[in-house]
Amino acid sequence: MRNYLQYVFLTAVTIMVFLLVCIPDIEYDSYVRFEVARGHPFSLTYVHGLVFLPLYHFVESFVVLTGSFGLMRLFSLFSVVASALLVERVSKLVTGSEKTSALTATLFILNPMVLLYGSLAMSEATVTMLTLLFIYMVLQRRYSLASIVLAIGILTAYTFWMVIPFLTIYLAFDSRKRNILWLIFPIMAVVLWGGINYVYEGNPLHFVDTARTIHLSLNDSFLFQLALPIKLLLYPVIYPLAFASIPFVEALRKWRVNCITNGRATVLFTYLVTVHTCLLSIGVLTGYILGWGRYFIVLIPLYLIMGSSAIEGSKHGKVLTVAYLLIAIIGTLIQAQIVYSFRGMMLP
Repeated sequence: MRNYLQYVFLTAVTIMVFLLVCIPDIEYDSYVRFEVARGHPFSLTYVHGLVFLPLYHFVESFVVLTGSFGLMRLFSLFSVVASALLVERVSKLVTGSEKTSALTATLFILNPMVLLYGSLAMSEATVTMLTLLFIYMVLQRRYSLASIVLAIGILTAYTFWMVIPFLTIYLAFDSRKRNILWLIFPIMAVVLWGGINYVYEGNPLHFVDTARTIHLSLNDSFLFQLALPIKLLLYPVIYPLAFASIPFVEALRKWRVNCITNGRATVLFTYLVTVHTCLLSIGVLTGYILGWGRYFIVLIPLYLIMGSSAIEGSKHGKVLTVAYLLIAIIGTLIQAQIVYSFRGMMLP
């Protein structure tokens, strides 16, 4: 099984290296963030008014010192490989099956959307890696490390902020009550970012207003012009079917069974998926974010872990795997065309 996974990983890395070398970065945001890092390296004052969280910006600032934009793309590649390894570990903890965990890791690292963003200089691969590392630490009951990872995530992506309520309740019911003290790390991270905004702008929530102002200025974008029903369905239905298809359907179908057999993991996954989906949907509807498919990448491994056992246990497993990959290829090509068109609109 290990030899099989090594071949899968080697294939995925080869594809990502090919994309990195032969295809330009199609994301407008990756160029913007790199220019911000070049103009304001290791600085907490950004041209976008403190809307970028600092940790990924500092990583880019370090890379700027080398003068190579390609290194940021390599960092994404590393994050995808690390994420796939964590998918295999988490899946094995949840299912107890080496075959299922190997299949889940395979479906993740060969997912076309994951491969694409593993070759681009964007933070989605890093956010996915941190999310899976947090899940792994929680399931292993290593709450001190989970809290540290969550604090790092909070200073990397805003979606991590809503994990604090879950971890608070989770630790409150833990047999070792003193574990709740580990919440100090994520709470300090939130206070730190609010304090930075207050020092520079006089408002601890300045980043909220700035984010909406930036995105409303892009109202000519195709994603802003989508009909309301489509906006509502982007993250709960359309992207799950496009990028997780069969495992997504199976995860919903088997949710009650998973609650019985893997209660702790299912509750954690359900919370993360629900909160993430709700935040993104609300953000699209209120104009705080554009409805990019890349924001869904972090949920792909969660649906795979919850639903891929149905593929592994089916006599039509190979057909279902091919169908999953074909659907994801179509979805990724459509998303890549939209992203590239947006880049062409924004860059002269």
